[in-house]
Amino acid sequence: MTNMVTAKNFVLIPTKSDKAIVIRRGPVKQVGLFTWNLKSNEIKSYQWLKGRIYEYCSDISPDGKHLIYSAIKKGESNTVISKAPWLKALSLWRNVGGYGGGLLNNNSNYMLNDGSESYNEFRASKLTGLKSDREVLKNGVYPARLIRNGWELADKTQEHFKFRKILGKNNIVEKLWHHWTTSTPSGAPSFWESHLLTFDGAKISKDNWEWCEVYKSDLLWSENGCIYKAPKNDLGKISTPELVHDFNSEVMQELVAPY
Repeated sequence: MTNMVTAKNFVLIPTKSDKAIVIRRGPVKQVGLFTWNLKSNEIKSYQWLKGRIYEYCSDISPDGKHLIYSAIKKGESNTVISKAPWLKALSLWRNVGGYGGGLLNNNSNYMLNDGSESYNEFRASKLTGLKSDREVLKNGVYPARLIRNGWELADKTQEHFKFRKILGKNNIVEKLWHHWTTSTPSGAPSFWESHLLTFDGAKISKDNWEWCEVYKSDLLWSENGCIYKAPKNDLGKISTPELVHDFNSEVMQELVAPY
């Protein structure tokens, strides 16, 4: 009997579509893409990769039709643009000396994190590259995405970035994006998140929330391989949330992209 591996979930929510993408990781070197209909809560499994996707270097276009992601497979690291929710490359760059990935701030342009087109292998003609804005990307793809999507950068230390979003009167969610330093405990990942809720002055730590976002009137998060939702200003329902989906039992599927 094999032990079930607890999944790690990260979600990309487009700014102008209700079709989100869940990046589900686990076990090691297995990662799958799922669609999440934010209106109906329907979850569908799509393509998997025998490798690793660097979720903090990834982005989704506003209309939800394209992804940019950085991945490593069999020792090769690449930045890819694909048609969501698939992984097959429309455009591909070799990652050289950095994490790769980038931003999709609109539906037809991309901005590479590492800023160089020199390592392009092939590129879709409909997608145009923008010159890398080092001010926007000075802290990496994920902080740039969070700020674009309404999070305030409240603090920055050697160990973490602190982002803040207002839930309502006297209610706040804070996201700590931790990164590895020489003082990080052995075995810790290079990057990870923890969260803190403030409700009417009371602070509630959510160290097990591996991802969290505010979507319209709801607070969404992933914890122990499951995605949950609750009204963003109802602490009681956040304590007893609605389960959207348990990703722990999902297994790798061999699917071929239809393009």
